[in-house]
Amino acid sequence: MSFLLFLLQVHRGVKGFVYDDKGSPIQNAVISVRGRDHDVTTAEGGDFWRILTPGTYQVTASAPGREKVTQDVQVHPNEPATQVKFTLSNQNLVFGLPMGVMVGISGLVTVVLILIVVGLWRLVRYRKHLQVRRNGYVMDYEQERSLNSFNSKALLNNEYSDDTDDDEEDIILENVRR
Repeated sequence: MSFLLFLLQVHRGVKGFVYDDKGSPIQNAVISVRGRDHDVTTAEGGDFWRILTPGTYQVTASAPGREKVTQDVQVHPNEPATQVKFTLSNQNLVFGLPMGVMVGISGLVTVVLILIVVGLWRLVRYRKHLQVRRNGYVMDYEQERSLNSFNSKALLNNEYSDDTDDDEEDIILENVRR
């Protein structure tokens, strides 16, 4: 008789199915009961079965890459197993991380890039305003740059012409050539 009672216990507890958003069964989803150490997994058709004594339980279904779903389940005495259906939606993962984490990382990268660009821009502006000392005279960066680009060989080869009408400069220039 006790063996017969044991066989009847098989039909107590909770049973059901685990599906994805599209209604397809999820194989190997984990069904856990809060306060119980023994978890069960779903079969190929997404079905599961767990023996429980009468009472109220929090039953959770989970699967990799999907959101956990928890339901409160009431198991009644002298009644067949309570049927439960779980639908697990996809987690919003980007490169394996939750969407919120990826938004935070993207925002942080954007701020860092903006700071780098602003820092480089300020460095260039600072360099343009530097004062350079040459032969005892203080010049700004632009004057120094124009002096460095000055071609003294072209001046010595008389490639530059003097368009002024000043004869005194012409006399000095002739004396220098001799």
